Amino acid sequence: MTKLLISFAALILTVSIASSQTGCSKFYPFTEGTKAEITSYGKKGKIAAVVDYTILKTTKKSEGEVANMQSSVKDEKGELIAETNYDVTCDGTKISIDYNSMVSPMMMEQFKNMEYDISGIDLEIPNNLSVG
Repeated sequence: MTKLLISFAALILTVSIASSQTGCSKFYPFTEGTKAEITSYGKKGKIAAVVDYTILKTTKKSEGEVANMQSSVKDEKGELIAETNYDVTCDGTKISIDYNSMVSPMMMEQFKNMEYDISGIDLEIPNNLSVG
């Protein structure tokens, strides 16, 4: 469960870090081939997980610019825990992520015997950030 939460938090950070600027967003733009890696450390300073992100493709649609992203989560030994693809949409004022699509089938397999509920709307991060 901790690795799932680490992956989700890392994804939010990665959207802002993993991109190069375009006209759609000044903080979260998309460029094909852009890669980023976020390494999470445990209490003793040892690697807990590594999340790699790659922007595979960008397209322009009526709702805005869409980047297809791939993320892979590896454990402290470098073994693949989960991998998924999902779309991030930029409409010029915000980016939107369907957070249900960020959870890979590989991750969900680990929780097959648990009861859980995922609900809500897209995760949105504004283009005009300000303090407060």
